[in-house]
Amino acid sequence: MIMAPVMPIMALPVMAMPLPMVAPMPLGPAPMPLGPAPKQPNHASGHGAAAVAFAEKYLYAKTKMYTKDFIKGNPKLKHLVDVSFGGSSYNHGYNCNCANFVSAVLQNVGLLNGHYIGVSALKSAMKSEGYKKVSRAQARPGDIWINTNGGSHTEIVVENANGKIKLIGSNNAGTQKQRVTYDGSAGNSKGEFYTKD
Repeated sequence: MIMAPVMPIMALPVMAMPLPMVAPMPLGPAPMPLGPAPKQPNHASGHGAAAVAFAEKYLYAKTKMYTKDFIKGNPKLKHLVDVSFGGSSYNHGYNCNCANFVSAVLQNVGLLNGHYIGVSALKSAMKSEGYKKVSRAQARPGDIWINTNGGSHTEIVVENANGKIKLIGSNNAGTQKQRVTYDGSAGNSKGEFYTKD
C-alpha cells in the first residue's frame, strides 16, 4: 500500500484588523464657577439670624414673663435697664421697653455699642454705627423696624415673606405692662427699616 505523502500544515498568519475609531463621549456642560452664593435678602443669616434667635428666647409664650421681669429674672436679659421717667404709666419700664429691648438684643449679639431706651436715640446710634435705611422689599431678619406713623415704636424683623413683615419686640399687653411677642401688623404699617451689613 502506497501512502500519500503528508503535507505539513502551514499556520496562516493572523492579520491584525484595525479597530474602528470611536468619537470621545461628551463630558457634559462645563462646571459652573463656584464663587460666592448670591445673597438672599429675605432669609436670616449671620448676625441677623443671631439677633432673631436671641430675641425669641424671651417670648412671653415661652417664659410667661413680662419684659420688665427680664431685668433681674430668669432668664435675665443682659443690658436691659430699669427705666423710670415721667408719669405713672412709665414707671419702672412697664410701658417703655420697646427700644430698651431692641437695644439690649443688638448689644448681646454684637450689633450695637451702648444702650438706648428711646426710639429716636436708638435710631441715631444705629445710623452712627453704620446702619442703613432699606426698602420693605429689602428688609431681612435681624433688621430693625421703626414706626413713622405718628408713634414711637421699634421692633426686630423676624421674617419677610414677599413684603409681608413679621416682627418681634416688647409690646403693650394691658395697663402698664409689656411683653415680648410676635407682631404681624405693625411692620406692615408705615415705618422704616434699617440694616447693618
